Amino acid sequence: MLDWSERTDLKVGHEGLRAISLLCASGPEVPGLGYPDVWTILGKFMSRVVEPRAGAKACEGHLMEIYQPTLGHDDNPKILLADLSAVGPGPTLLATDERCWTGEVDADCQSCVDMGLHKVFSSDSKEYALGVAKIKRSELELLKSLTFADIETGQRDLFPNIKFAKDAWNRIASLGSSPDSSPQAVLQRLSALNDSAVQIWSTLSTNIARQRALASLGVAASPESPNTRRNKKAITKRDFKFDSETIRCEWHVKLEPTTGRIHFEIVDGIVHVGTICDHLPV
Repeated sequence: MLDWSERTDLKVGHEGLRAISLLCASGPEVPGLGYPDVWTILGKFMSRVVEPRAGAKACEGHLMEIYQPTLGHDDNPKILLADLSAVGPGPTLLATDERCWTGEVDADCQSCVDMGLHKVFSSDSKEYALGVAKIKRSELELLKSLTFADIETGQRDLFPNIKFAKDAWNRIASLGSSPDSSPQAVLQRLSALNDSAVQIWSTLSTNIARQRALASLGVAASPESPNTRRNKKAITKRDFKFDSETIRCEWHVKLEPTTGRIHFEIVDGIVHVGTICDHLPV
């Protein structure tokens, strides 16, 4: 819990905070958790309490089938259920430990899907990073005044599977004013690349199959044409600097048919985005 309290993206409900407060009053019964540590945890989580809001109730039947308090008190499931019911659906990270879960919530149950919880994995876990990324993206999607600067500033948390070239955002202002080239559209395309591109590349070997898979996610993309590849001056414009290596990003997302491009390449299980711009020279 001391480690969790350092993660500002994780929230706590009123009942969870009350349970932590009771530890302060009676002293912790957790080996290795010192009394001063509990006060530190309480102080940090007090600023991250999720306010109750109207929404669907948490699904008690399915939740109790798969959540077991292998850590902490036997009443912890009831505390979690109360907080989830108060919070309702929406982008919220109510922290729970992955070791308490014996299965997944029912994807066919809307109440389960709506529950605003997140299983806490280790800080270097891909599952943890992706869970945080999806929540943060949901928060940005609710912004009516979303800007490219918002996306660029949060790129590391929003897209943990994407590495951006040093100058990737330098030409973002060249995008048109069409909704297809809006910050919301760029956020959606980058999210799809982050979440699915590596798996698509690892399971599908042909360009056409990869294009179809991306298209099913609402992403129009293709590699460069033979004519562009034969044009030495043009093809070198697809070379981008990533730390100490240069990567050619021939694949490009098409925000619009003739303009708006996100150039990328998959290398060593990571999506490399070279630039987001109107169009590179051909």
